[in-house]
Amino acid sequence: MTTEKLFEMATRNKMRFPSTKGELSVEDLWDLSDKDLDVVYKNLKDQEVKSSEESLLDDANVDSKLTVAIGIVKYIFTTKRNERLAEKERINKKLTQRKYIDALSKKQDEAERYASQQKADADLYKKQKESEANKYAKEKEAESTKYAMEQEAEGIRAKGVAEAEAIKAKGIAEAEAIEKKAEAMKQMGKASIVEMMCQMFPEAVKNAAAPLGNVGSITMYGEGNTTKLTKDIMNVVNQVSDGVKGSTGVDLAKMLKDFVSEDKEAESTDNVGQPEVYSDDYREF
Repeated sequence: MTTEKLFEMATRNKMRFPSTKGELSVEDLWDLSDKDLDVVYKNLKDQEVKSSEESLLDDANVDSKLTVAIGIVKYIFTTKRNERLAEKERINKKLTQRKYIDALSKKQDEAERYASQQKADADLYKKQKESEANKYAKEKEAESTKYAMEQEAEGIRAKGVAEAEAIKAKGIAEAEAIEKKAEAMKQMGKASIVEMMCQMFPEAVKNAAAPLGNVGSITMYGEGNTTKLTKDIMNVVNQVSDGVKGSTGVDLAKMLKDFVSEDKEAESTDNVGQPEVYSDDYREF
């Protein structure tokens, strides 16, 4: 008998099921627990056994309503149990799915943490390399600057040595020139020195008096100005003589005076014992 036929017979006959809670309808059976349904089922089975014992010779006499009632209780119990198992399976499946999702999420989090750590390590490594590169560049720059400074210092030192050597050579040359000049002057004798000085003297006086050549005319007032002008010109001559003395140590005026004195003495010595000669212009009558 199909399930649909069982329920049709139960509803048509308004079947009732004995229980510890009294007579129950088909609809009430759905609200019973498994334990209560099992009690109802056992009671029905006991009735079925009694009915069978009373009708051992005639199976047809077994109460068909009792068979329907047992079938309905069994169906409801099995259906409810299957529903519970299905719900439990659904819950378990949901829990499993949740655990799977959590596991995936955990793995994803771990993967993200790992990726983040890898990125952080890569960034740190990159920064370390950049720092090392910057440090190396600065060291090279410092070495280059130091080398340039050393080269510059060496150049300055070499230049200083060269300049010192040049100054030394110049000093030696000037000293040798002065020494040679002094030796030459010593060999020339006093007369040659006087002659040389006398040749230089007019040129020196000329150069000293050169500014007067720029004067167009001089107008003098009062007495004695002409004498003063002449005196000023002679002062210039004396300054030239003093300048020669200061620069060379040669007293030109004294040298000329000594030279003239020596020349007169020599002339006087040469004229001793010779007759005096008079010019016709100075003869006495």
